[in-house]
Amino acid sequence: MRIWDNYEQRGYLVKACILGHSQHGKDQFAEYLGLPFKSSSSIALDLFMFDRLNEHLEAAALVPYRDKTEAYADRHNHRDFWFNEIAAYTHDDKARMAKAILKEHDVYVGMRCLIEYEASKHLFDAVYWVDAQYRKPLEPMSSFNIDYIPHDMEWIDNNGSLEDLRAIAKDTAVTL
Repeated sequence: MRIWDNYEQRGYLVKACILGHSQHGKDQFAEYLGLPFKSSSSIALDLFMFDRLNEHLEAAALVPYRDKTEAYADRHNHRDFWFNEIAAYTHDDKARMAKAILKEHDVYVGMRCLIEYEASKHLFDAVYWVDAQYRKPLEPMSSFNIDYIPHDMEWIDNNGSLEDLRAIAKDTAVTL
C-alpha cells in the first residue's frame, strides 16, 4: 500500500512520528517521504517557546531574539532548555505536544522525551527512527532521552549518502 491509497477513507495520508538524535536527518527523511510537515521546533515556538526563550535569555542578561526565525536558527545552542520547557508544557498531559502537532500536521518530527513518546505513540500509524550514528554524534540524555525500540519503530539507516536516504524513503513510502 502507498501512503496515499487510503487518503479519502482516513482523511489524512498517515500520522507519523520521526525520531532520532539531533542532525541525524529526520527532516530530510520526512521531506523524502513526501509527507507535509512543519518542524516541531517551529511549532513549539508558535505555541509557547519563543516567549520562554526570551525570558530565559533576559534572565541571563543576554540579548533576546528579534523574531522566531532567529530563535529557530539558534535552537541547537539551547537544547537542554528546549527539552525542559517542552517537558513543562506537557507536564499535565504528556501527549499534549503530539496532539497539538497532529491537530494541524500529519507528522511529528523531532520528539525528544521517552515519557512523551510512550503517552502518544498510539496516535501514530508509523514511527521511524532515523539513525546516523556513524556520521553524526549522539546527543546527551539531558536534551534527548529516547532510544530505538525495535518493536515500536522502523529503523532508518542514514549513515550513507542522501541518495541512499532518498531510496530508503521511497521504499518506505510504498509500504506504509
